[in-house]
Amino acid sequence: MERKSRIDATGAMILIIFMAVLGLNQVGIKIVNDGMAPVFQAALRSVAACVIMFVYCLWRGIKIDTRMAVLIPGIATGACFAIEFALLFHAIQITTVARASVLFYTMPFWVAIGAHFFILGEKLNIIRVLGLMLAALGTEPPLVCRRVKL
Repeated sequence: MERKSRIDATGAMILIIFMAVLGLNQVGIKIVNDGMAPVFQAALRSVAACVIMFVYCLWRGIKIDTRMAVLIPGIATGACFAIEFALLFHAIQITTVARASVLFYTMPFWVAIGAHFFILGEKLNIIRVLGLMLAALGTEPPLVCRRVKL
C-alpha cells in the first residue's frame, strides 16, 4: 500500500463520517435510555459486538485462544470495560450528553495521573505532559519530540 504524506478527500470523508458516528453514539445512548435500562443496553451492545467479532474470526480463520492464561486476564479486562460502560450509560441517563462526553474523554489525563502514582516507570515528565497537552489540542508533536525517548 502506498504511504501518503497528506490526507486525500476520501480519507477526510471517512474520518468525518466516523467522527459523526462516534458523536451520535452517545446521543443514541441517551435516546435509547428512555426505553431501556442503561446496563441492559450496554450489555446488549457488547453481546452484539462479540457475535460480530466471533463471526469475523470464523470468516477469516482466526483461532480464538481459550487457554486459561489468556482467558482469565481477558475476562478481567472485559469486566473492567463492562463496569466502565455501565457507568457511562448511567451517567448519560442522569446528566447531559455533552457533560458526560467531556468527562469521558478526559480519561487519558486521569489514567496518566494515576499511572504516575501507581505504576513504576510511568512517571510524568515534561515531555509526557507536553504530549498530553498537544493531544488535547488535537495537534501532532513536532518531529523533535517524536525522536526523544519517552
